[in-house]
Amino acid sequence: MNLSPLPLAGLLTELTTFNPTRVVGVVSYLAAGIAAAVAAKRGGNKVIWGLVALVLFYVAVDIQLGLRHRVAEGFSGAWTSLGLRDHRKPYQIAVLVGVGAAVGVGIGVLVYRLRRAGWAVQLAAGATGLTVALLGVEVLSLHATDALLYRSVPGPVMAIGYAWVALAGVVVAAGLVEGVRAWRGRRS
Repeated sequence: MNLSPLPLAGLLTELTTFNPTRVVGVVSYLAAGIAAAVAAKRGGNKVIWGLVALVLFYVAVDIQLGLRHRVAEGFSGAWTSLGLRDHRKPYQIAVLVGVGAAVGVGIGVLVYRLRRAGWAVQLAAGATGLTVALLGVEVLSLHATDALLYRSVPGPVMAIGYAWVALAGVVVAAGLVEGVRAWRGRRS
């Protein structure tokens, strides 16, 4: 599996090429990361909010640099070297179902464990888990999911950009709720 870093020329191209979907994703996840970092500093559950912020800042960097696509290329090379490139779909589906089940159970357990932390933290953690799952779906790169995520919708942003905005928006809203709660608690 070839997971070599982006060559300098490729990195510069990624950083300087305007892509509306990428801009939407980076801005959305930077805003969500900032909201989570502020909630970590001012609200309760500092560790969870801090982890959410770190993951979301990583996601913003990943979207900008396309790191998940490099991992997908590595997996594609592995399928080819194993002679399974033309027969990989059943394996990809099995991995997708297994990872989907694991992520679903993981998010459920996390939300259950955070039940006393409040719904804002639960929403932020759940949206972050779904974001990580979405990155995993991109790495698996099934043709059907790629066609859904990367399809054009009215306007310059692909469908995945709207998913990023929705998931990041949940974290921003939850971070604002956490911040308001902390502010009200300090006033009384």
